[in-house]
Amino acid sequence: MTLTLATMKRTSVFLTFFSVGTYTALAILMWALLLLANHPDIQGEIYLASSIRNQTSHIQKHQSLCHQRRSE
Repeated sequence: MTLTLATMKRTSVFLTFFSVGTYTALAILMWALLLLANHPDIQGEIYLASSIRNQTSHIQKHQSLCHQRRSE
């Protein structure tokens, strides 16, 4: 396959957007971790919220399975 100038430009633009998006996501993640490291009280709140969410998710899945078994 021969690469044309248009194909190379599209590839270049795609790679540029991908790298910029990756850098932005990394920067956001780094700031979030820095803020969490400086505020341990919020770490606990986030942990509780995520564990409650996970428990709720597991309960909902269990209820769904039980309901499916009852309908059979």
